Amino acid sequence: MVCEDGDEHTQVIAANYAYALGAGLCLIPSASSSKADSILGNFYDLYETDSESPTSLLLRLKETLRSHAGELPISKGGAATFITEKLPWGFAYPEVPSTHLFGYPDLGISIINGMAAEQRGSRGIRVAALIDPGSVQAKEMGVAISSLTNRAVFVKGLRSKAATVHSASQLIELFPYDLLLISTHCGDASGWRWTYEFVDSEGLKRILVVDIAIGLEVVPGDEKLHVTEFIRFVSLDGIDWNDPEKDSKLYVGRAILDYLERGKTTNCSNHRREKRSPE
Repeated sequence: MVCEDGDEHTQVIAANYAYALGAGLCLIPSASSSKADSILGNFYDLYETDSESPTSLLLRLKETLRSHAGELPISKGGAATFITEKLPWGFAYPEVPSTHLFGYPDLGISIINGMAAEQRGSRGIRVAALIDPGSVQAKEMGVAISSLTNRAVFVKGLRSKAATVHSASQLIELFPYDLLLISTHCGDASGWRWTYEFVDSEGLKRILVVDIAIGLEVVPGDEKLHVTEFIRFVSLDGIDWNDPEKDSKLYVGRAILDYLERGKTTNCSNHRREKRSPE
């Protein structure tokens, strides 16, 4: 059990959890909110920088996390549970399996619910749903299927061409699973980067840059397509949306609300776009 040392109440819960599992407990220095936001911003913008390759940036992020937390006394063949406020510490320690729990606000309730659900005499995990688009070889999916079926778990899987947008959304929404596993080795979706120049309802001239991707869902037996639009904010008035000091540099005001109402007004009609393709 690896816990950040920032909150004493969280440490008490972590100590009790470790004792209940017969595990060791290790405290690591907590990162400041601004530093954590900066590191997370680098993860989110992995493919948005032209000055450094994603591989190089990931290696640097791993070294940053590892240098902050230090070496952990995890035995060979062991595993780690990280109790964190924001950061994915396990990324820095790929040599052992790891998972994460958020220290705030519901750490105690999450642990209690998890332990209660797996007590003897309870139903436990009996039905699992797996989604693997098959764009790359995901070895963990085969291991998961083998492990689950060996434990008499009923597994419903969508793999390769069967993992369509419609089938996956229906499975997630309607299938009564106890465990859902999705292979995320799916690559990046192509889309567009749009730049909106408009005057907001407060009379301020704004420049908003967003990334837009479209998902099309073919519904069997229906001539219509179900369209899902994903929007990611990139910058407003030249200030990066993930800038940890954004609040002190930028007045947001009504800009985002006016943008979201763009379909009902002509204020945002002046825009330009560029094609965004997967890296």
